[in-house]
Amino acid sequence: MKGLKWWLWVVGIFYLFEGGGLTLRRVFDPEGMAAMWTATQEIGVLDPIAVQAILVPTLFVTLSWAVLGVLLLYFTRAPARAGVLVIVVAALELFAWMPLDIVALVSGWSATRSVPLIVVHLGIAATGILALRASRDPQRVRR
Repeated sequence: MKGLKWWLWVVGIFYLFEGGGLTLRRVFDPEGMAAMWTATQEIGVLDPIAVQAILVPTLFVTLSWAVLGVLLLYFTRAPARAGVLVIVVAALELFAWMPLDIVALVSGWSATRSVPLIVVHLGIAATGILALRASRDPQRVRR
């Protein structure tokens, strides 16, 4: 259970900082935030309509990370009850975020940007699943 609790803490804090930080960037640096989600990442290239077209859906994304971060941190108090949440986070990492990065890579994002993100998504999902499995099977931890 200790490994799952650590995973909940680490990923929860990561998600909270990522979601909160990117939401703040959206407010204080909207052009930079919009440019961050493009292949070139060049500020000043996007017109105001393009900036808004990027910022509206990314608000959902950043707030989702913040909400998941809060939930993960909440369940550090009762990690035995966090199984569904861990599965949801792993599924989002594997079936939403990782495919997005693969599509971005194929669409022109640099490998130096996309590959580390893919590795992070795989790492979060894999460690979450392993921590959950270890918490469910006490014999697995002792071996």
